[in-house]
Amino acid sequence: MLILKLNKNQIDKISKIDGIVEIGYYSEPIFASPSVESCKISTGQSKLCNNLDLTGDGIKVGMIESGFPEADNELDTNNIVNIGNISTSGHATNTAKIIMGNTNGFAKDVSLYSTDAQFSNIEQLLTNQVQIINV
Repeated sequence: MLILKLNKNQIDKISKIDGIVEIGYYSEPIFASPSVESCKISTGQSKLCNNLDLTGDGIKVGMIESGFPEADNELDTNNIVNIGNISTSGHATNTAKIIMGNTNGFAKDVSLYSTDAQFSNIEQLLTNQVQIINV
């Protein structure tokens, strides 16, 4: 599942991609721009990202895991900030590759903030103005 804010043209474009399973709409908060619609999309990430040119540039993603991502040729470690003092983990690495992997990631240019579930570290995600949190 992927949750995105898209305009009508982007939604129309996605709906025509072969393999889209579902597009579900949900209501925006009152403060949202009336020109933007939100939708929840279940799909293969490469088809979606390739058709919409989604790179994640300028987006901050928080990732709450039991460890930090390990160094991997699929990950741009210059775009990863580790918060806290935890060891690396293979699961965190694989999750990071899904989010921002060079080959099959949803958005390879995001800034990823990785931490564990300690309250003070989650506060740091908010302090860093993370826009999306993966748990």
